[in-house]
Amino acid sequence: MNTPAPLHRIRILLVKELAQIKRDRSLLGILIVAPIFQLLIMGFAANTDIRDIQLTVRNNDHSHYSRDYLQALGASGYFKITAVSGPERDDSALLVSGP
Repeated sequence: MNTPAPLHRIRILLVKELAQIKRDRSLLGILIVAPIFQLLIMGFAANTDIRDIQLTVRNNDHSHYSRDYLQALGASGYFKITAVSGPERDDSALLVSGP
């Protein structure tokens, strides 16, 4: 059999590991159950959702649609909405300083 050296080494390691699993059947359970268990636990434990984003809004429209839209954004749980009142010339200072 003419296989390249790296593939031949991988084949030899594969045969060795399969022989070890054949001798000790509990290794097969560890090799299968442990990764599945880790996937399940990490799938529920690692949460990358960003919540409670501070969002400042100036609603000059004051229509029913704009109020409903802002209410839906606030109800999503992702945004904490703060309404802005006062002159619009202060908006740039608010943008720099934060809410």
